[in-house]
Amino acid sequence: MAAPGPSRQADDTRADWETPPELFNPLYQEFQFTVDGAAHEGNFQVASWFGPGGAVEDAFDAYPFSEAIWCNPTYGRGLKNWIDLFIRWNEAGNTVVACLPDGTDTEWFKKAYTTCSEVRILSGRVPFIGTTSGNTGGTIIAIWRPGPKPPMPFMWLWDWRKSE
Repeated sequence: MAAPGPSRQADDTRADWETPPELFNPLYQEFQFTVDGAAHEGNFQVASWFGPGGAVEDAFDAYPFSEAIWCNPTYGRGLKNWIDLFIRWNEAGNTVVACLPDGTDTEWFKKAYTTCSEVRILSGRVPFIGTTSGNTGGTIIAIWRPGPKPPMPFMWLWDWRKSE
């Protein structure tokens, strides 16, 4: 049974909304990204990028090593594949920072949570670029750092709007 009240479905059902600079810039300052892991000619955030459209199949052909990878993947049913890719990239010695929906009730989130080093729960909605209706849900930043993993990732509420 659905909850009473209006649906929170976005008017624009695109799954590839772009990251606004007010979120990307403080993360770039912290991590100094060398690769954008899900980009295309019109929206890459870093000079070196995988694409052309952020499809997992395109990114899977890339085998980076010792990079700092930013990734705002397409949302939807393919997120489990992206998490698998982030784990593989991390195991190759890369830092991976991923902007993901707050989907704590999903299998992909469980896999991300049990393999990453840190989860930042973003305080406030992110105004993604390319949508006409705004972000209808929460957002997290999952971070995979090289080296031994903690027993549980460090998880905290991050007010990204106060970072710059």
